[in-house]
Amino acid sequence: MENKDYKEMIETAKKAVEGLNLDESMKMKAFEKVLDDLLGKNKSESTSVIATHNKKRKTIANKTIKNNEKEEQLEILNKLKAEDFARIHNLKKSLDWSLYILQVLRDKYSVDGLIPSEIAAILSEKFRIKTNQFVIGMALMNAKDKEYVDRHKTTTRGGMAYKYRIMKKGEDYIKQKIEESDNRSGHSNKPNTNSNSS
Repeated sequence: MENKDYKEMIETAKKAVEGLNLDESMKMKAFEKVLDDLLGKNKSESTSVIATHNKKRKTIANKTIKNNEKEEQLEILNKLKAEDFARIHNLKKSLDWSLYILQVLRDKYSVDGLIPSEIAAILSEKFRIKTNQFVIGMALMNAKDKEYVDRHKTTTRGGMAYKYRIMKKGEDYIKQKIEESDNRSGHSNKPNTNSNSS
């Protein structure tokens, strides 16, 4: 608060108690009360203005982040070729779909890791497999204990999320699942699940 504002408040408080028919100690108490009220009012108005301004800035920032994330998701979705995910519909579990997507994206698209909402978007939008980010998140969280994936925190939508990456045990697991599904469906062509990275 500027000195000018403070002086104005003192003058206002003095004028408020000037005409009162009170002894000096009562006038002083009345003056202090009026001044406290003025200072409190000014402080709450300033706090309110600052809070409103910060809320607007945060809303704009969150919209920008959400738009950027949507653009990134759309970019990934648009790049994906269905033939690169030839076995996705032979798999039946959230974990299997997730690991398969993580592996193919890393091997064929150089995308090393996704958050559950991105995996869910790929499954539902690209492959029409009904799921949601919470189911995917739970499956991957349990897979972390088996060392199929690792995870690290990342900022998303103005908050925090976990980004999951497939690990060697996860690669072995999904390779076995794909072989089992191929044997059940009678496919002779085994999918290429070997990593192209060095």
